[in-house]
Amino acid sequence: FTGEDIVELHVHGGIAIVNSVMNVLSSVRGLRLAERGEFTKRAFLNGRMDLLEAEALNDLIHAETAGQQKQAMKQMTGTHKRLYQRWRTDILRCLAHMNAFIDYGESDGLVEEEVLTPVHADARRVMKEMQQHLADGRRGETIRSGLRCSLVGPPNAGKSSLLNV
Repeated sequence: FTGEDIVELHVHGGIAIVNSVMNVLSSVRGLRLAERGEFTKRAFLNGRMDLLEAEALNDLIHAETAGQQKQAMKQMTGTHKRLYQRWRTDILRCLAHMNAFIDYGESDGLVEEEVLTPVHADARRVMKEMQQHLADGRRGETIRSGLRCSLVGPPNAGKSSLLNV
């Protein structure tokens, strides 16, 4: 997972056995317990996962609902990563065409409209896709953090019944 040599112990037994193992291990110089999130951090630093995967793993670990779990799994399988990489590739292609036109356009007889019109169209398409992606009403954040909802009304109006449905 981390790309490093590590030891992970699964100790079966009661508290006394776990405490005994911990006491023995604590006497080994340089040995320590892993910190919270350390394996994910080391995997990220060693290039074994990217930031999107690390965030998705954190979301999965802390998921409280099926919707949160589904969203985290979708992100872990690379749905967003593929989209962002496609945008990056498209933008780099646009930049390459622009740079080529700036460097060689006039001397090689390239017509500005023939080169720049498709570049402009591609750049606008990517920009529109990004805007649509960001304009989802923060649905992903809402799923991740949940909604706070209040049921208010007069006594005996059925608030508990509605909540328990």
